[in-house]
Amino acid sequence: MYYANAADNKFILPGRLRIYIKELKNNPIYCERIHCLLSKTIGIHSVKANHFTGKVLVYFDEKKIDVSTLENLMMEAQHLNIIPAGSAKYPTSDGIMTELLKQKEFKRVVIAGTVLTGILVKQIFFGRTTLAEDYRIFTIASAATILTGYPLFKKGIDRLQQRGINYELILSFCAFSCILLRESTLSLFVITTAYLSEAIMKTMEQHSMKFLEECFHNGNTKVYKLVEGQPLEISYDAIVPGDMLLFTAGDFLPVDGEISSGEAVICQKSFNGESMPHGVKTGDKVYAGTKIAHGSIQIIVKAVGEDTEYSKILSLLDNTWKTKWQLENRVDQSYHQWMPLAAVLSFIGFAVTGDIVILITLLLIACPKPAYHATPIAIRTAMTRAYMEGIVIKNPYVIEKSSKASRVIFDKTGTLTLGREENGTLDPLRRESIKAINLLKMQGLRSFEILSGDRCEFVEKIASELGIENYQGGLSAKDKALRVQAAKEEGNIIIMVGDGINDGPALCHAHVGILMTVHPDPNMLPCADVVLLNNNILSVPRLIDLSRCTMNNINQSYRLSISMNFFGVLLVLINGINPFFASFYKDINSLLVLLNAMRLSKTPLKYLNRQVN
Repeated sequence: MYYANAADNKFILPGRLRIYIKELKNNPIYCERIHCLLSKTIGIHSVKANHFTGKVLVYFDEKKIDVSTLENLMMEAQHLNIIPAGSAKYPTSDGIMTELLKQKEFKRVVIAGTVLTGILVKQIFFGRTTLAEDYRIFTIASAATILTGYPLFKKGIDRLQQRGINYELILSFCAFSCILLRESTLSLFVITTAYLSEAIMKTMEQHSMKFLEECFHNGNTKVYKLVEGQPLEISYDAIVPGDMLLFTAGDFLPVDGEISSGEAVICQKSFNGESMPHGVKTGDKVYAGTKIAHGSIQIIVKAVGEDTEYSKILSLLDNTWKTKWQLENRVDQSYHQWMPLAAVLSFIGFAVTGDIVILITLLLIACPKPAYHATPIAIRTAMTRAYMEGIVIKNPYVIEKSSKASRVIFDKTGTLTLGREENGTLDPLRRESIKAINLLKMQGLRSFEILSGDRCEFVEKIASELGIENYQGGLSAKDKALRVQAAKEEGNIIIMVGDGINDGPALCHAHVGILMTVHPDPNMLPCADVVLLNNNILSVPRLIDLSRCTMNNINQSYRLSISMNFFGVLLVLINGINPFFASFYKDINSLLVLLNAMRLSKTPLKYLNRQVN
């Protein structure tokens, strides 16, 4: 039996449903969620959702699922936050939304820029006319300014209603002042360059996040499922736990699983920063984010989509990306303090000269907006670089705290030592531990301590090998936490490094809690500020080195931006620059600050490449 229901915009055949959903149209996020949720549902053979038409086509098994259930699932999908399995792009709705916002920013640049170019072409080829006499050009430029600049004007007015001054309010004043002066072309130019500056900023942010897309993207959207011993090509979204999949050299693993047959050499750099490939065999576990370098394996799927370890880490990073941290809050406060000062100084210049063009130029030049961008871009670039080396920074304030650390406290078992027997030695020292301590000393740190639940004689032996004078053994989890708290009260900025659940309280009490693990325990994640997925103790001095480099970069950007603002004001006062060039000058200032922040992705670290014993 089948029927068409025109009123409900759906058409049903046995095992087939086509339905129109109004909310789906022009909503790619909703489309992705429907596709992801339904493809995982038992009884559904395939699903195609189109956000251009607003229609969904589903093939299903009538014995396992009915039409009513399908419709309910589609409605539920609108409110879910699902990460598609093996998505070729960074798989969060916020990532998609950011891309859409970025496109809008460029659209405004294009619209305003096109009108401005047309006016300039007219003046160049058909003669320059006085705007006061040519009302057509004046009207076109004024209308384009108001229409494209509306989002900026609204932000400025909102801030004014809160009895404050921001960048958008200053731009609004400059734009409308130009219109009143019959310089509507100049007002349009001011708005265009403002949007251009914002577009550059968003592009830089996208560049910082691009590594997440690259981690997932491998050029393939298909995998091979073994059905009765024969490989069947399916899409990532059709994978469910329990499937038997075949992977060969060059393939990317979009799932967590266990090898049931075969051997291979795999690279897990995108998962935990480990650059050296290593071999795996039957019975070993493999994880999403892994690439097959050589060989072939058959795996039984254990987790897909948002349930994989890789997706949990990416979700953690996504939440971190949206966090407004302490350092950025201070930047916000500084920015809102500088804006009124810049405005006051500009009006003083106007009072002295009596020239409103000087006032407009000073407002554009003196605005501290470029310095405001320096901190978030630098922090995100540093976090990106850290992640690519297997260091997941959960809380961004870690970068500031780590740069000022004065004492590092270590757990012993599993942190400084292997935590297992090797070559007849019970719990031997990690090969990297001595080098890590030496690097920390080269960085100027002199205070170290070992806190362990192990017997004192074993702790003393490890401390002696590492040259650490302060150590305690036989401690409970509570004892470790109390010792860390006591060290904080002595005025130290504490980094605590541990690997087990018994280190959780101590990690929580430290200024920076670092968890060393290849596969994070969900119960431990809330305790840690940093997760070392590479399980490498050398990442501790690397984090401190990167943090110091980042803070130096931020200070450089501040000095660069303020210097350029000061030099620009001098140019204005000697009539060396007009509003047109002031708009360009402001964008050049922003670009230099952002490029300086982006240098962090390539800047050599000071200590990590040195050869030490």
